Amino acid sequence: MRRIITRLSVFLLFLLMPNLCPAQNTLTTEIRVGLSFTDWYGKGAEEFTDNFNYLMSEAGFTNFNLVKKNKFGFLFGASFNYRITDYFCLQPEVIFSMKGVKFDGSGYFEGYNVSTTITIKTNYIEFPLLAKLTITKDNASGPFILFGPAFALNTSSNMEVKVKVLGESSSEKSKFENIKDTDFCVILGGGFIISNSIVLEARYNLGLFSINDSNDRLQIKNRGFSLICGFRF
Repeated sequence: MRRIITRLSVFLLFLLMPNLCPAQNTLTTEIRVGLSFTDWYGKGAEEFTDNFNYLMSEAGFTNFNLVKKNKFGFLFGASFNYRITDYFCLQPEVIFSMKGVKFDGSGYFEGYNVSTTITIKTNYIEFPLLAKLTITKDNASGPFILFGPAFALNTSSNMEVKVKVLGESSSEKSKFENIKDTDFCVILGGGFIISNSIVLEARYNLGLFSINDSNDRLQIKNRGFSLICGFRF
């Protein structure tokens, strides 16, 4: 009798499982492409401009001022949307992201106006693990919010310096040293599920640890804003 009851219990549990957890076997895959606007923050980011302005002054430049700005880039990758309940999903991702920062400066050298642009490009492969909350049931059309951590691997770090004087310009590229191989950040964002095949999203990415590998005292951290379009299949 105990064996029969046990078998019936297992059988009933098996039949009820789809009704108790209707969303647990739902997996959606997205191809994601987007635009990013990134820069640095922290004490080291501010000292970078201060030190550069000081060096230019020592080199004979007058009224030289370097200003930190956002760098434009792209990102692309894939996400895997695993629905836990009707309104909650886990969304692991693999994203190639172009990050970095841009500096624009100008001043005078021996009476000539000189302008320069310094662009530091740091590319990463990111592995976000996001929690996604939807307003509509079963991940249908409607708004959503998402948040979670992301681990990143630095694939390359380069610097490009452009100088313009008297209408003529020159540029030089080199590898940018002293950037750590890894980064860790948090992501907060939201968007709108347009249809079963298209998702629009905006997110803010904030680095938690310094990426400066040469001086722990000078904290340089990544941050950025991105606009993403996802294509489901």
